[in-house]
Amino acid sequence: ASFNTGTSQESAASVSVPITPPSQNSSADGSTVTLNPKQQQAVDIAKDGDNVFLTGPAGTGKSKTLGSIMEYLKNTYKHDEWAAVGPTGTVALALGGPTIHRFAGCGVPVERKDFKKCWGE
Repeated sequence: ASFNTGTSQESAASVSVPITPPSQNSSADGSTVTLNPKQQQAVDIAKDGDNVFLTGPAGTGKSKTLGSIMEYLKNTYKHDEWAAVGPTGTVALALGGPTIHRFAGCGVPVERKDFKKCWGE
């Protein structure tokens, strides 16, 4: 599922969710995080084991939504049963995890031989 977590101009591809009171989740430090209906729907889909793609401009709550998903994973699974990885170093640092390429053990392919390493050849 793809979600635009909220903007002043809704795109045609964004999910329509009836307006309901915000949902509240507890964060790691015990404080309460309030999610809007679209954010909560994304969290619920992730909890069901489905993939979620979050998109939206700065300040729309993507990190807050991802934080709620990660908190659920931390509380539900053992540390070696899931991983938070990012496509870039900046995202990986924000998540507290490695890049996708580092996690996969292949690095970023630059030359033809690098692709062979990714494919296990």
